[in-house]
Amino acid sequence: MVKDKYEDFRCRGPKATRVRPDRDDPATLNRTKLQEMYNADAGVRTHFAVGKAIDFHVRCNLRDMFMDDTFALTVNDAQRTEILSQCREAIGQDLPPFILANRISRQRNIDPRHVTAIIKQGIWRRELRVDLFRPVLMDRPMHAEIRDVLDVYADWFAR
Repeated sequence: MVKDKYEDFRCRGPKATRVRPDRDDPATLNRTKLQEMYNADAGVRTHFAVGKAIDFHVRCNLRDMFMDDTFALTVNDAQRTEILSQCREAIGQDLPPFILANRISRQRNIDPRHVTAIIKQGIWRRELRVDLFRPVLMDRPMHAEIRDVLDVYADWFAR
């Protein structure tokens, strides 16, 4: 389960008419415990993760990449693979992704927005390995991965 703050697992949210006491709310604790038991019955380990426990840039980058994951593309799989190959070559170079997307779109006569979506999908699906601990911006060069996010947070996924 992921929440913004650890307290959100223990207390109710703010009430509009009065300030809530600064103590654990039994209903919230019971609901969290019930959800944990429900997950355990299904064989799913519950890990309480809060937004602040995840690196800020990783959080922002993953959210940005995820938003394009379902973008409908007009290219076939072979073209997508070739475009990803061109993008891989640009990682670590002084070439921002939006310029790369414009070049590729002119070469292949496709919409630059589709190339940008392919880049973001490639990062989200781990086909393009960029440094997620630094901002991944379309107007700044992509940096090669130094630390694997899944290695850094591996204990969250352990069984």
